[in-house]
Amino acid sequence: MYHSQFPIFLLLVVVGGGQAQTSVWTYTCLNEKHCQRVAVADLPGGGGVPLDVCKLNCNKAHGSLFPLPTGQVTLGPNTTPFYPGYVTLSGYDAYPIAVRELFRAAAGIFTGHLNKMRPPGGENPIYWNRVDIRATASDNSTSMLTLGTDESYTLALTVSADGKTVTADISAVTFFGARHGLETLSQLIAYDEDLDVLQIVNTANIVDKPVYLYRGLGLDTSRNFFSLDSIKKVIDGLSYNKMNIFHWLISNSQSFPMEVAGRPQFTAYGAYSKNKIYSLANMREIVAYAKPRGVKIVPEFNGPSHAGFGWEWGPSAGMGNLVVCLNADPWYDYCLEPPCGQLNIVNNYVYELLGEIYTSMLGIFDNDLFHMGGDEVHMNCYNTTKEITDWMAENGTSTDMDGFVSLLGSFTSKAHDKLVAASSNKDITGILWTSELTHREYISQYLDPTKYAIQIWTETFHADTPAMINDGYRVIFSNYDALYLDCGLSAWVGTGHTWCSPYKEWQLIYDHSPHFIYANATNSTAADEALADGRLLGGEAVLWVEQADDQAYESRLWPRGAALGERLWSDPMTGWADAEHRMVTNRGRMVARGIRADQMQPEYCSMYQNKCYGPPPPDTKKEGAASSTVGGIFLVISSLLWSLSAA
Repeated sequence: MYHSQFPIFLLLVVVGGGQAQTSVWTYTCLNEKHCQRVAVADLPGGGGVPLDVCKLNCNKAHGSLFPLPTGQVTLGPNTTPFYPGYVTLSGYDAYPIAVRELFRAAAGIFTGHLNKMRPPGGENPIYWNRVDIRATASDNSTSMLTLGTDESYTLALTVSADGKTVTADISAVTFFGARHGLETLSQLIAYDEDLDVLQIVNTANIVDKPVYLYRGLGLDTSRNFFSLDSIKKVIDGLSYNKMNIFHWLISNSQSFPMEVAGRPQFTAYGAYSKNKIYSLANMREIVAYAKPRGVKIVPEFNGPSHAGFGWEWGPSAGMGNLVVCLNADPWYDYCLEPPCGQLNIVNNYVYELLGEIYTSMLGIFDNDLFHMGGDEVHMNCYNTTKEITDWMAENGTSTDMDGFVSLLGSFTSKAHDKLVAASSNKDITGILWTSELTHREYISQYLDPTKYAIQIWTETFHADTPAMINDGYRVIFSNYDALYLDCGLSAWVGTGHTWCSPYKEWQLIYDHSPHFIYANATNSTAADEALADGRLLGGEAVLWVEQADDQAYESRLWPRGAALGERLWSDPMTGWADAEHRMVTNRGRMVARGIRADQMQPEYCSMYQNKCYGPPPPDTKKEGAASSTVGGIFLVISSLLWSLSAA
């Protein structure tokens, strides 16, 4: 797989005491599918290559590309060695400044990856070959990523007759597609430890675009504070996997770490400390960091639940009680986890302050999508608060479920009005979590599908899900039984394990297809139509951080988040078994770029890619072999794929 004009050298390894030792191992491609370690002595005529180089194009269908491209993929058999200093990027210098700067930032990120793979210095002139990259966008005015942005691209690699120049042509409609093309190009380059040089696949054609519009990851940064550097690393990981949404859950009942313009009381009362605040400048910095990486920040300000500390200054400001049930005991009577707290939704000052909060946030974040929360509103909190029950009695609202939902519907409508008033985009979409308000008997009465999208956190096959899609609602799948990344730990209140246990393995996440889930409830034609018209927006994995912080989050997110990334970009007909080798390679690539992703296998499995496979799954025809969970649904698929993965 080396270009034919360059010789092959054995790797010299430095061992204890500084002694150099020639490696006895190299790697060959087996059946154009797997890389396998072989003894150099068994290849007297040469032909072996380092493992990372072997994986570039051993699999002729897709190499080690991740996520899997959705269109044509043709990879040539040869590579060309080069050094990072001989790479040029062009094609965008005449674009309007906003788009030009995005291209320049993306080019800097790309070259940064190369320099990390092979730092400058100690070059051999024989490998002074050029890599010329031209990246263009036919729409060079689009600098904002929306759910309607075209993220497609094509990538063509050619090599000159003398083998000295590789040309990469990335063509896209928008910058965001071109950025994805650069990410793909970076995955066609590997460090050659034998020659101390980079190798690039020198002929290729790739046509690619995402299947789903919304490919996200959610991080709660209020239960425990996360530094800006940690948030940036999350965004880095998203970009490596062509995921386009970072759902930032900024505040909760535990803390209010977000600065609100003109209202310092929120952080004064609500931040864990003065050093644990996201200033307006901090949030602008995160937005600016994410954009050239192809990531959109969707902020969440939850209400009326999950509101507590940070709001208690109301009485001293002459605004009355802004929250109720704050820190109530016993907590389990008034909320789902301590500390309790819900907005006082009969206090008009609450809506005035929501308007100020929205105005402050929308001055920083994009004005097309905004998460309004809406989940886990505790009926008993409101029904035991005299101020609220008095208001309900005066206004003829019952204290049963119908009255409770009516109260919640009124709050949501008023909050959405404030959101629209604060936004420069009067068609802004409010995202809501599933709740009592989204149940089939209530949703159409209170929620207009043109104004709201629904993020589904209920179980995968909940009956409300196909019903709301049938009724025209746009949905984002975040089912707790597959996509909650905090599950499977010990309990943090009481004993036992977390409520959503067990741990959600990457295989389960990979096979979690929104299209399949909806088709299972309806049919494939209906699912195709829902995907085409945008009702199946996509999905999002979520990490709630009761038990995570700066020191313990990366291995929770990755590589499991990457599994969802491929599912949402490609939605392949195949399941996790077909992706396993590429998942392992992608995890290694992320680690090399600084992401502390969890290990997936012993390193041996990378050296012998066709050896680490499990026993055949249980016979799905036997009674009880397949369960009603999403894992059971995909057992049949896994059975079919097992033999392929072992081959």
